[in-house]
Amino acid sequence: ENDFIDYRYRVNWNEKHTVLKLIPAAGKAPNAVLAAAPGGSILRPMDGREYPVGQWMRWGEGKDGVTLLLDGIFAYNTGDKPQLTLLRSPIYGDMRRSIFHPELDFQYMEQGITTGRIRVIPEAVSPNAAAAQAMQWNDLPIVVCEANHGGTLPPTATGLTMETSDAVVTALKKAEDGNGYVLRLTEYAGAGGTTHLRLGNTEAEISVSPYEIKTLRFLPDGSVTETNMLEE
Repeated sequence: ENDFIDYRYRVNWNEKHTVLKLIPAAGKAPNAVLAAAPGGSILRPMDGREYPVGQWMRWGEGKDGVTLLLDGIFAYNTGDKPQLTLLRSPIYGDMRRSIFHPELDFQYMEQGITTGRIRVIPEAVSPNAAAAQAMQWNDLPIVVCEANHGGTLPPTATGLTMETSDAVVTALKKAEDGNGYVLRLTEYAGAGGTTHLRLGNTEAEISVSPYEIKTLRFLPDGSVTETNMLEE
């Protein structure tokens, strides 16, 4: 039994200077909405204004709340229910409804066939969990089929483990200079915390500050050092 419901939509959109909103039933209106922002999350008031949103948003608290994972939805506004912006065809991104120059023929945006998805989780999950689930749902892994061959690693092994949900692993790659591996953590909740990481045979206790993006280098000698995003 799944603890979520997936919805898909398909719209043949031919409107001009019009906005299409999807208004899901999401329970009692909260005092504020928590929405995904680049590298974090932001708590916004219920003021009816339209705001940008990333891959998720949270409506309400605890078991009475709802978490929405979004694919292709870029904005929302609030009333007694969340109002998700699916499509809009304004002039040059302007949301005003008046026509500037009726004699001119403007090229409208977002016309044609548009598809998208929404995943509804019937509870208010933590920001780090929401970010992790949204990335897993939107950014599917690339599977490479390979025949059996010799190598240095055992047939089965655990690559990376993380004991807590105080941050989310957003990148793991070989270092640009070939010396070890680079791992990036992002803290989305604004709370900070400590997590225990294990990459291969190397273990490390890592502290993250609120909304921090932390980059670590796991070296072949078993040491772990903090570096910047340029791996300097």
